[in-house]
Amino acid sequence: MSAVQFQALRPEPAQFNQEALDKLLLWAVDNEVSDILLRSDRPVYVSLHGRYLPVLQRRIGQHELAALLDEIYMRSASSRLKGGKDVDFAYEIKRDRKTRLKFRVNGVAVAPVEGAGHGIAVTFRTILSIPPHPSALNIEAEILSATLDNSDGLILIAGPTGSGKTTLMAACIGHALQTPPGKYIITYEAPIEFNLSLAPDSVGVVAQSEIPKHLPSFYDGIRNGLRRAPNIILVGEARDTETIAETVRAAQTGHLVYSTVHTSGVASVIPRMVSEFEPKDRHAITINLIDIMRLIVFQRLAPSTDGRRVALREYLVFTPDIRKSLIEDVGNGAELQAALREALQTRGRPIYADARTKLENAQIDAHQFDLIRREYDHVQ
Repeated sequence: MSAVQFQALRPEPAQFNQEALDKLLLWAVDNEVSDILLRSDRPVYVSLHGRYLPVLQRRIGQHELAALLDEIYMRSASSRLKGGKDVDFAYEIKRDRKTRLKFRVNGVAVAPVEGAGHGIAVTFRTILSIPPHPSALNIEAEILSATLDNSDGLILIAGPTGSGKTTLMAACIGHALQTPPGKYIITYEAPIEFNLSLAPDSVGVVAQSEIPKHLPSFYDGIRNGLRRAPNIILVGEARDTETIAETVRAAQTGHLVYSTVHTSGVASVIPRMVSEFEPKDRHAITINLIDIMRLIVFQRLAPSTDGRRVALREYLVFTPDIRKSLIEDVGNGAELQAALREALQTRGRPIYADARTKLENAQIDAHQFDLIRREYDHVQ
């Protein structure tokens, strides 16, 4: 595997204030760093293509980090953490008069390195302002076709935290904005990451709202969206009963809805969503979800042979025949996840097939392919 060149930030700041933070973030963007990890009484670490490395030797004091968080977010931020709540917000800096760089920030109280009380952990994740073109992500033609060929229903992007779900979804939405006829797209995100209005050659209109800055919840966002006659509604995450139920209603009323879920594969998406409901409601919501489903894409990142990371995807396009077959299976008492696995193997694209292609193209090595093959042996 090729080594990735990496040089620590020098000189080290005497005080870690907002000025020092902004210099660190500019350096991070220039060095392709995805995440910056600040932890009280610890050195600064960064994630470079999935590898966590120290970038400063000095440790950041707890009072220093608390003061920084109060400065860049709100005066009561550190008190909020001590009260058992986290903070989640977007932070912007200027590179020059025309260029702004954006970061997603999460702060939370953690156990201290030594002694009792509370420590602080703050994570900065770099965000690309302009949605990437599908070709930059090597998005498969079947995925793009499914996003353009449907005017209603539900499209879900699944994967673990940090797997690029939001980036993949932004590329698909940007592609829809660039494809005639023009569309009206509204989004509800927490926080807003990509500025979809900056998609080049756009022939559509987009309006983005941030949760909870503009509306209190995703549920409230979807209810708001139904009053605005959009073509496409983007919901940042389908993560609770109310949001999932309202997402289903939006898809049933003639809208194309995009959202993300945290799962380990395509076959586990619908069962994961159904599990949020009471047992008496699960059969009905299962049928409704299958009926509105148009596409599920699962993505994970794997170390690549150039020392970076490459996206591995599996996906299933829910054609009318597949939806009919799955509904019949559920009605006959078949186990849903098994039926979805079979559909994925016979009519979709399982992840080990994508891994095999990446191996043949020398994008991953034999060791990585073997790890993935063994992980998915039970579904082959």
